[in-house]
Amino acid sequence: MLPEATLSLNVLRKLHKQAYKRLRDRYQWLMLAQTLNRHTGPVKLTLTRLSTGTLDYDNLAGGAKPLIDALVNGGILSGDTPALIPQRDYQQEKIKRGQRPQTIIQIEAL
Repeated sequence: MLPEATLSLNVLRKLHKQAYKRLRDRYQWLMLAQTLNRHTGPVKLTLTRLSTGTLDYDNLAGGAKPLIDALVNGGILSGDTPALIPQRDYQQEKIKRGQRPQTIIQIEAL
């Protein structure tokens, strides 16, 4: 679980290269602190973004890039090619104000 909602693609596109790298690296350390699992083969990746606002699908999927890069850089996933992640499911749920935004990550071996 990522203790925040992923950013939208529109926000990511405006980040400076170094800001993107810091975001990705922070995600990587958060993921490595939560699991020792390593997936070397094909997986199904499901990301569920919980936030007070919803995004269109392009912004939702594109905003997941730094999180997926963090999973690969941290060795949790062996790569992000279609052969290694043949099934991707991006979902979002609207939460009430005051609830904590987060992103739930599910990785299932195929």
